[in-house]
Amino acid sequence: MKLGTISVLWLGAVSTAFTSVSGQHLNANHGSKGGRVALHSRRQLQEFSLLCDGLDASEVPATCTADPMPSCWAARSPAYCPADQSFDQLIAARTTAVRSDADGALASGFWFHLLEDKGAAYLLTATEGFDPPEIFCCVTDPNDLETSCSASLPNPVVIKTVDGHSGSGVYVFPDGVAPGAFSTELLTGTTMSLEDVVAGLSSLNPNKVIVEEFIGDIAGDLPTEYKFHMFDGQVGAIDVIANRGTGCDCYAVIDLECNRLDQQGCFENVDDGAGVYDSDGCTAINSGLGMNKAGPVKGNLPLCSALDVDPCDIAKLAEVAQLISSTIGSYIRVDMFMDNGNVRLQEYATNHMNGIRYCASKVDSLGCLDPCFLGDMWDALGVTALEKLYGGPQGPVPAALQNWLADTPDDHCSQIMSTPRAVTHVSSPFTCTEKPTPSPVAGATGSPVVGSTTTPTSSPTVSPVAGATDAPTMSPTGAPTGAPTASPVVGSTNAPTKSPTGSPTASPVVGSTDTPTTSPTGSPTGAPT
Repeated sequence: MKLGTISVLWLGAVSTAFTSVSGQHLNANHGSKGGRVALHSRRQLQEFSLLCDGLDASEVPATCTADPMPSCWAARSPAYCPADQSFDQLIAARTTAVRSDADGALASGFWFHLLEDKGAAYLLTATEGFDPPEIFCCVTDPNDLETSCSASLPNPVVIKTVDGHSGSGVYVFPDGVAPGAFSTELLTGTTMSLEDVVAGLSSLNPNKVIVEEFIGDIAGDLPTEYKFHMFDGQVGAIDVIANRGTGCDCYAVIDLECNRLDQQGCFENVDDGAGVYDSDGCTAINSGLGMNKAGPVKGNLPLCSALDVDPCDIAKLAEVAQLISSTIGSYIRVDMFMDNGNVRLQEYATNHMNGIRYCASKVDSLGCLDPCFLGDMWDALGVTALEKLYGGPQGPVPAALQNWLADTPDDHCSQIMSTPRAVTHVSSPFTCTEKPTPSPVAGATGSPVVGSTTTPTSSPTVSPVAGATDAPTMSPTGAPTGAPTASPVVGSTNAPTKSPTGSPTASPVVGSTDTPTTSPTGSPTGAPT
């Protein structure tokens, strides 16, 4: 970890301070947002100016020369959100419940878990009038690819299992793939034959494999991915993966106003029931330990430097996410990308990063760093115990998925191949204003204030990732319904102005060091999604 002497000393001071002040549990003044009425005049004790460990120059490929590029490793800080606002733990609990009794969840009116199957996801997207990648072929045995999918394989294609995640069971061939011949697989940069693909897929024991169209950017690489965290039509955060498969892959989290939400790193909540608060009544965060654990967001993905985000693209993507999320209801992640100005809806995820961590926080109206706001959005959707468990209520099961759990994989393939895309959605006109998405800056930029008894005369120094107290959302017409309370460029006056360069040398989208889990169908899901 590249921490200078001053940073290391500060790290120790923060860890010591955490031990001494963060053990204060919920009380009348510190528990609820309604009970905290005084504006906090300084930032949370455990908060660095930025929780990001800069990459060394030796870690950056020579090809990474322009933004966005890998910048730094994210802190993985223990946070002490109340159990009903711990986003990662809510995801983990929901996943455990639905995987133990998928039929029971469906009988209770919850069907979001069906969308973990990419075939079911295609059916929902296609029948709702949105634009998924075209599926050329569907088989239930990888050995049938050569015979059943021979017409599509010479074309630019993506071959994938229907229940893999984070690059597991996904093969991308911009120039097609054939038996007995070698083609470059984009995610790994290795050459493979169709026989190699079949062997890799067979080891995963998938119940279905699909062959879909490859859609690249202008350079022929994978387009930037936008993953919208959605709560019944409301946007919580947007995860962005740039440069996937190029060696310059990186990860960022933004809001609808393009403010960075990732500059305080990632969070892994500690189950403490009612939550733990510091002396200011802010949610306790052990940033010292978080910096000691700094590493990839997932796989080998570091945080990105400054992003080049088109606000009109964000508006178009948000419109689609809001519409499909309103159909789904309960929490869902909607994964999309842009294709020549058009929104392509790739897939859905119900189990973000396997419930291991998340990387979004913002400063609330009281000056506290809030790592709980996504969990708070989850909790606000539910009224009944089941709604709170499953992330909100859902409407009727869509007609295309009525018999999904009862049907066989062969039935699924037949239904997928007989359901054409019927794109009816047309993006609304938007008036777009360029919005900066500044890069993270690694390392601490000053000393924390410990036990201050005087009231500062200035307002809190707001991190450049600070957003609104309420998550900004966007109406279908593109008009924001909530605005951030801080500019994305406001920050510490002594923060470095350049992000460190550097990147991992391995592809960040293949494999993971996190513990594999199983999908609702029983097959491995691999790395965090």
